[in-house]
Amino acid sequence: MKDEEVEFHLIEKTRREERQLSEREKRLKERDPWRYRDTQYQYFPTGMLSLQILTSAEHGMTRTWSDLKKCRLETRLGLFVAALETSSLAIKRNRREAEEREWRWAEEARIRKENRHDHRSGRGVVLVPGRIREGHS
Repeated sequence: MKDEEVEFHLIEKTRREERQLSEREKRLKERDPWRYRDTQYQYFPTGMLSLQILTSAEHGMTRTWSDLKKCRLETRLGLFVAALETSSLAIKRNRREAEEREWRWAEEARIRKENRHDHRSGRGVVLVPGRIREGHS
């Protein structure tokens, strides 16, 4: 969205039930108790879905939409798509701010380096970000 990648997951809730051992497995367990010492489970789909935005950059923004008893996920897809758009814009803004901050830091480091060089060479010019000040040698 808006040239930014926004990751999300579609998840289906599952129901876990203990798996009953077959007759063959019961016999094997009698001979070798360690073979089936851990409880075996089976997982069954419930039809309850959730959408979750993983790369949201907005604090306080809803990140998960789920099926509810009185409100199905399908009725809230518009809210989810709007949140994807908001996340995309926030990611773009955060990236731009980080790039500007890195540029400022690099520029300040360059100026500090030039100031050290000019001070050692006795040229008498002190560079300050945004201004030039003449010094006395």
